Amino acid sequence: MYCIQDKYILGLMVMLCGVCVWHAVVGAAATEHLPTDDHVISPEITSAETTSLSPNASADWTVSCDGATPEMAKIIMADKMALVMFGSLYLLFHVVLVVRICTSVSSHF
Repeated sequence: MYCIQDKYILGLMVMLCGVCVWHAVVGAAATEHLPTDDHVISPEITSAETTSLSPNASADWTVSCDGATPEMAKIIMADKMALVMFGSLYLLFHVVLVVRICTSVSSHF
């Protein structure tokens, strides 16, 4: 039983590292393709706009999704596909683990 617990923890650590690497890659790619047009990035939010967004908001600029570059759209799509892939892998990992635990427990009785 300890062998299964060790594999569970190691498997989750590998998945967590994979998600961290993915977010680092996507973040680096996204910063290269941020739109820089004046109509897309507005310099400062006024205090009236800040209070309407949230009472604690203090953003220096905002990015509108209307002016997204084609590269940024590809990055967003890849990020959504990675979400589905990592989520499916996580669920499959747990299904395999539960089946393996059930078969090993039932074989001992």
